[in-house]
Amino acid sequence: PWEKYDVELCDTAWNGVDALEKIPKNIPDIVLTDIKMPVMDGIELIGRLSNEYKDIVIIVLSGYGEFEYTSKAMEFGVRHYLLKPCDEEKIVAVLNEAKKEVDMCKTAHQKEKEYYTIKRELLPHAKEELFRRFLTDGKVSEEERRLFKKELPENGEKIRILAMKNDIGGFEYIEQFILGNILGEILGMDKMPLFTSVDNMVFFAIKDISYQELKDAVTKTLQEFSRIMDRNIISAVSQTGNIEQAKELYDQIVYIYALGENAKKGDLLSYTEDDSTP
Repeated sequence: PWEKYDVELCDTAWNGVDALEKIPKNIPDIVLTDIKMPVMDGIELIGRLSNEYKDIVIIVLSGYGEFEYTSKAMEFGVRHYLLKPCDEEKIVAVLNEAKKEVDMCKTAHQKEKEYYTIKRELLPHAKEELFRRFLTDGKVSEEERRLFKKELPENGEKIRILAMKNDIGGFEYIEQFILGNILGEILGMDKMPLFTSVDNMVFFAIKDISYQELKDAVTKTLQEFSRIMDRNIISAVSQTGNIEQAKELYDQIVYIYALGENAKKGDLLSYTEDDSTP
């Protein structure tokens, strides 16, 4: 009486081959299998399940003298066994242990799903804050560098810092998002791993590309952005450096803007195009 024990019997199979044909149609939480079966025995079935359905909890039914098979099942991570002959009481006891493992597995998966959902939602904001600190003071801990290693340009990889500002006191977050999306589509998002805002400017880390390529991308970005919002945007780009030099590159941007007080809408201010001297 499976229902009595809060279990639904979804199917039965004559041997391992029969089981492997049925399992994909209605993937169970628990498989109770004999060791000795024709065509495909329980050990081969367990091996296949451990590779293809890692969350299925397996209960092995074995007899005296089958220790060799049982030890092989243990190598596949099986932890639940029934020794023949067995009665309903013994089956229910092992079944309850298997159900606990199923519940623990589902709880772990749910927590993992929630964790990655939170991480996915918070990651962009965390990356922005980290990049902002690289730019403004360069003080980032080794632990933060380790945690965000995949999100940062590789050590020694050349980048430019691109900045944009307008004459009305900065950008709304949605404006920053739109600018970043347009620029990312033009350059390729892999070329623009980081962006943030400082004061009334928005900053982008651009993986090393030629000045002319970046200038063309900025021009196209501002043209597309002007279709949505009318802003008097002036851009500035640093020389090349690496992420460890972000503070130095940021200071270059501030200096460039200070020199370019008379710049016009759409201008891209920079050090020399060949990056040799200021």
